[in-house]
Amino acid sequence: MISPQNNEYVIELRATGLSFDNIATIAKISKPTVIKICNKHSSEINAAKSKIKEQINASLQQRKNIYQ
Repeated sequence: MISPQNNEYVIELRATGLSFDNIATIAKISKPTVIKICNKHSSEINAAKSKIKEQINASLQQRKNIYQ
């Protein structure tokens, strides 16, 4: 059984764009388990991806304002 902490870790790693293989290696769990977690938590992964994109866009806008 996978702990809730492992689920969160997999979700965070997937949201950053890592592959299932890379996540399995980093988290030290099997690739099928990673895929199962990602399928079960796809909406959370998508929300985390959106949050990351928003943070990047905000950072880019700040830099743009500084260097104009």
